[in-house]
Amino acid sequence: MPLVSLANGALMLVLNVGGLVAANFFETLVFLDTVGTAMAGLAYGPLAGMALGLITNLVISGPSTSYRPYIWFTHVNVLCGLLWGLAGWYMPLAFWPETQTVLYILLVGLLAGLLSTITSVPVRMRLGFNSNHIIDSICKDFQAKNTRFVGSVKIFVSEFLLSHFLDKTISTTVGVMFVLEIVKSGINQPTLSAGIRTTYHDLIEFLAALYYVALGIGVKTLRAQMARNDILTLLGPLGFFSVLIALPILMILVGVH
Repeated sequence: MPLVSLANGALMLVLNVGGLVAANFFETLVFLDTVGTAMAGLAYGPLAGMALGLITNLVISGPSTSYRPYIWFTHVNVLCGLLWGLAGWYMPLAFWPETQTVLYILLVGLLAGLLSTITSVPVRMRLGFNSNHIIDSICKDFQAKNTRFVGSVKIFVSEFLLSHFLDKTISTTVGVMFVLEIVKSGINQPTLSAGIRTTYHDLIEFLAALYYVALGIGVKTLRAQMARNDILTLLGPLGFFSVLIALPILMILVGVH
């Protein structure tokens, strides 16, 4: 059991760090640095979620100066790990019907998205939106063209709707799949397993569609500028969503259980 826990923890850390590196390279609207944190919290409780969130940001901000600012957002990852852990404790997952499972994911994703927005936006405003990232471009424009209060409200709402809600719902979806498909597989039935995977795939595809709708709103309506090649901006997230769809199979292949 300790070896299995260590292997699972290492996989979760790789997912967090790898997701963030991919998100930064392709300059996506979502951060993708809490997928493993959600898995740890929902599966093993608040302390595991908080510990993985803390380790993730320490690892990310350590070796490379380009990722050094992420140390200022360590509390966001830790608090989201706490929330997912409490959700796993007080609303333990079971093999519910599809509708109930989807509502659970959307509710927990909504709460985690709100928590992430509330705890990160003030830090981002203090540090300044000084990159060419799409979200920074939108927030910088709001900050320049509005009063402080109105600009802050617009920044909060846009970050939540275009980024944090999607990001944390993606993480929650993967975490729920991990708990039901891997952690509780000993009491799982083949028909239930097929249903869980179908629900998971449908949700990831739905969130991928929402991502591209949000990207379209950001670029066309909010006039955000894409800093990189348009093809990379479009294909990068598509590739990552494809990996997420295949994640249950990848976990089984590497023997995570």
